[in-house]
Amino acid sequence: MSISCGRPSKPRTSAIADTVLLPAEVTPRALRELYLRPFELVLRAPNPPWAVMTCYNRVNGVHVSEDPWLLDTVLRKEWSWRGMIVSDWFGTYSADLSVRAGLDLEMPVRR
Repeated sequence: MSISCGRPSKPRTSAIADTVLLPAEVTPRALRELYLRPFELVLRAPNPPWAVMTCYNRVNGVHVSEDPWLLDTVLRKEWSWRGMIVSDWFGTYSADLSVRAGLDLEMPVRR
């Protein structure tokens, strides 16, 4: 089943792919107050999770798995996160940029 809003309907896999590839342009204030705040609360809780996963999308023009501001500055430095940062399945676009940004594990490991 697919739902159309005035456009030809697409197969489900195409609709999911379109959503995954959509970039998000967000103001710094909205990013911190609306989108990052729930993650901050969970990661600073007394028993935080052991890992976080990056998404496929770009945020303000940069793939999340390659964003040193999000992975290193915010997660590691500001929030003192010591857990693992893992990519979503095939969610890296450059191993070099991802590692430099602070990604710990690329999924799946490419051979």
